[in-house]
Amino acid sequence: MLNEELVKRLAMDDEKAKTIVNKLPISERISYSLASVDYIEKNGIETGSLSAYKKDKGIGVDMDGIGESMAKRLEEDSTKARIKEKQRQEYVEKLRQQQINQHKTY
Repeated sequence: MLNEELVKRLAMDDEKAKTIVNKLPISERISYSLASVDYIEKNGIETGSLSAYKKDKGIGVDMDGIGESMAKRLEEDSTKARIKEKQRQEYVEKLRQQQINQHKTY
């Protein structure tokens, strides 16, 4: 699912790769960051020269962004649940009306 070339370039401290990854949703940024760390560890890359490992240079995690993303997701889920409940109630009402109409014909 992840672009292996992008993971490799991110692990090699490529600025263009960082820019691309930073434009992605937070969940994908985290995935790419973790994949690049795994790539660094598996390939024995020296981290002392990589800017992401220098103090105050890391990509970091935007806690406000995570909070906003979670709030948006919860709101969307809530909206979907309300729509689903409304549709269920409309269906139940339709069935009830059909039953009433059937009883009137007999």
